[in-house]
Amino acid sequence: ITEQVRAVHGKVFSRQAPCLRLVTSLAEGADTIVAEAARNRGYQLDVILPFPKAAYVESQGFDADAKRIFETLLIDPAT
Repeated sequence: ITEQVRAVHGKVFSRQAPCLRLVTSLAEGADTIVAEAARNRGYQLDVILPFPKAAYVESQGFDADAKRIFETLLIDPAT
């Protein structure tokens, strides 16, 4: 869709390829599902945690699998 917008309105955009970003807190469920899908499509993930990582993980009550997914997305959000 970004290419369609650039084709129509290219004069107002940079000539560089667009950088698509997803801003997320990586909460369990929809946040991580969307983050994984976005990452797989080449989006950059901008992870914003409301407080320090350890406190956030504790407050979320992640099970082992959810914590693994969280850690993977947080450590390497751009791949």
